[in-house]
Amino acid sequence: MIRPRWNSRALFQSSTRAAVAARVLLLMLFYAGLTAAVTYPQVRVLDRAIPNMVDGYFNIWRLAWIAHQLPRHPFELFDANIFYPERYTLAFSDALLAPGLVAAPLFWLHGNPVLIYNIVFLLGFALSGMATYLLVADLTANRTAALIAGAFFVCAPYRFDHWVHLEMQLTMFMPVALWALHLTIRTRRWRWALVLAAAFALQVFCCIYYGIFLIPILFVVAALLIAVEARQQIGRVLVLLAGAGAVAAVLVVPYMLPYLAARRAVGERPEEAVLYYSAIPKDYLAGRPDNWLYSGRLTATNHEERHLFPGLALLVCVAAALWPPVSRTAALYAAACATAFEASLGLHGYLFHWLRAWVLPFQGIRVPARFGMFVALLLAVLAGCGIARVARLMPARGRVALTAALVIVMILEAWTRVPLATVMTTPSPVDLWLRHHRRSVIVELPLPPPNAPFQESEGQPLYHSIFHWQPILNGTSGFFPASYLELLSRMESFPSGQSIQYLKTRGVRYVVMREYMFESDAFTRLRDRLAREPALDLVGRFAERNGESLVFETRQGGD
Repeated sequence: MIRPRWNSRALFQSSTRAAVAARVLLLMLFYAGLTAAVTYPQVRVLDRAIPNMVDGYFNIWRLAWIAHQLPRHPFELFDANIFYPERYTLAFSDALLAPGLVAAPLFWLHGNPVLIYNIVFLLGFALSGMATYLLVADLTANRTAALIAGAFFVCAPYRFDHWVHLEMQLTMFMPVALWALHLTIRTRRWRWALVLAAAFALQVFCCIYYGIFLIPILFVVAALLIAVEARQQIGRVLVLLAGAGAVAAVLVVPYMLPYLAARRAVGERPEEAVLYYSAIPKDYLAGRPDNWLYSGRLTATNHEERHLFPGLALLVCVAAALWPPVSRTAALYAAACATAFEASLGLHGYLFHWLRAWVLPFQGIRVPARFGMFVALLLAVLAGCGIARVARLMPARGRVALTAALVIVMILEAWTRVPLATVMTTPSPVDLWLRHHRRSVIVELPLPPPNAPFQESEGQPLYHSIFHWQPILNGTSGFFPASYLELLSRMESFPSGQSIQYLKTRGVRYVVMREYMFESDAFTRLRDRLAREPALDLVGRFAERNGESLVFETRQGGD
């Protein structure tokens, strides 16, 4: 049987609660320090800078929207203020429910939105390391192995391919779910089945992609565990797992209903997009081009989200686990890792084809390559098995030296240059003006071209809106509704009379222009044209730190 050498309820074996708390604190400090090192220099600018990409603004907007809407209209949480007048717009992408709930009290206290986002972002790394420590300590009964395995998961290169995708960093409940699955089958107790259900639901609330992808991984691990540990009491185990599944469904299904409603607008992901984001084996030799160590030394690929090289130090430790004779734990996780690898191949493989055909949630999946995070986690577990094998042959000083050496190598392998942008953290004068006006539909200029709606500039109107919460026609997400694409097309001729009349039919009251969002003298030219337009009135002019901002009001009485 696959059994640990210690009781899983005493993973931090200490004589007092204070000592247990101290050990947990030390572990958290270790993983927090490691997170700070691999994400440097972001830790120096937590209160004022985010990655210079549209998703950074989008992440803050999602967290802030949950804090804004929950105490006011909780049953309308998914009817967010973007893409007006579309409904369920929060469900066009991952809603970030769990991190939103955690961050909400900080927003209610009028905390710095950039600082709140960066704290949630970095906690995703550190807590993922802690959770992996918990799993590997239970599997190997070796703290050195658990510590290093957690560090490998914190430093997984795949994280840096998704630096701006907050939900992709919130992986802490994946190892917790696996740990609870082991305990459910081993102890055959309901308490662990309930922990399994809660961990699965929380992973869905953190990242729907990972929650969906967790289903086949748990199925494979459960099937193998039952085969080697619970054949004599399979009935009891199946009842527990079915109960866990039922509880998880009760928790998750209400959350998923808005996504099913939004599916009428979103539809299924087109096959060509799924194929583009399906990995090929060669992608597991591809590193990010801005990784300082491996840039130019690994296979190059221009495919987004398909830089899947797991790191050389990790692979060496995995080799130690798979060197014969292979333990049952290592064999089990090797099989689970092979499953995740095959699923990441998407439409280039077999498993994802079957899942897409028969499992409803997989029909909305656009990026099968995101199974790469599960490959990273399962390889970290295997690396822990390899480290445990080696560490048992070493004296205490040797284990300390091994840990230090591997951590240094991990940091060197993981460090990636990500450009950061300084962001205002307080309302601008124009946002304060909009906040104190009655509910009015807004469009912010400039808009992107209709053939390229995903532009960096479209993240900023979302971020601006957290200071006034007026409904806006602007938006960015994992999906662009037809009404938004029509807006971009009709606004190409702005400020023609037809385009202004179109804005009136969409209910727009205010047209907002911020000088810093325009190139060169484009702002001045458009400002002068709008000043001569009889269908618009200049009702607000504000001097800002980065240029002036203007608000024009549409005249609803006529052209």
